[in-house]
Amino acid sequence: MTADGVPVLPPDLSGQSKILSLTRKHLLTLDETAIWDDANRLANQFVELVVDSATKNYNDAQLWAASIRLLRPAIEGERQLTISRQLVAIVRRVRHPEQRVFAPGDALPLPPPKKMSDLDGDLWIHQDNAGRGCYRMSAADRRRNRSSAIGEYEGVKVWPFLLDAEGPMTEVTAKPKPATNEGE
Repeated sequence: MTADGVPVLPPDLSGQSKILSLTRKHLLTLDETAIWDDANRLANQFVELVVDSATKNYNDAQLWAASIRLLRPAIEGERQLTISRQLVAIVRRVRHPEQRVFAPGDALPLPPPKKMSDLDGDLWIHQDNAGRGCYRMSAADRRRNRSSAIGEYEGVKVWPFLLDAEGPMTEVTAKPKPATNEGE
């Protein structure tokens, strides 16, 4: 840690200063006066969580859970869950700037993403026949999660409720096929 309280980051974890800056900015824009005075400390501690989770190969769900514990003393109730999801979205946006990432509170883009991956990596597919912004978990992930006590996965979820319950969501796009030399 430096003299001004900024964590010293390993050189292989790129983007951490951007995560720190964006996290601090996000915390200061929240309508949570209780955390305004602690925004710098919380942002620094969140970056430490990000570094720790990367070195331990934690997934985003584990980072989200650790973020909730971090925010618990400063923020009450359900807001901990939402703000933690928003912070994980910041991390995803920095790590993968080429992908569209959506957090609770984000508007539905046009066109809506066809497929998205949630906090746990489950795949959600846009249901054109149910209306714009309606998503359903893939059949394979529904089968895998059927015995889970986490939630109801059989129905269709609407955009804002999906982001609140499962976000952040990252758009899944087809990877381009590698070019081939047909003359060889």
